[in-house]
Amino acid sequence: MNSYNHYAYGAVCQWLLEGVAGFRPDPELPGFRRIVFEPTILPALGFVQASHDSAAGRIEAAWKVVDGAVDYSVTVPDAAEGLLVLGPSYADPSLDSESLTPEADGFVRRRLTPGRHQAAFGLQMPTNG
Repeated sequence: MNSYNHYAYGAVCQWLLEGVAGFRPDPELPGFRRIVFEPTILPALGFVQASHDSAAGRIEAAWKVVDGAVDYSVTVPDAAEGLLVLGPSYADPSLDSESLTPEADGFVRRRLTPGRHQAAFGLQMPTNG
């Protein structure tokens, strides 16, 4: 008898890294030569921290929520480049203390050079009614 539990565990780990921590390889430059950083913020978690030792080097991402504000820090390895993607539900985004303007579709997309970067943004809370 073979167990398929390993797939379920792997799928959860993949979702935690790619979705919640928010980093994944760009299919146009595989092998983590370009890393897409696009976090899914779950305020109930409070904070998330993850890392991965890729062929391009160590990738890190962490976020924390304090009073509806998010600090998202990422590390792009020397042999890679990054792309920060923030959705329209994130308010007043900034990257490395510089204010960011969303594109026409409401998303923010910014290239990241190797090194450590700090993004900050607010969470827009849904309104009832």
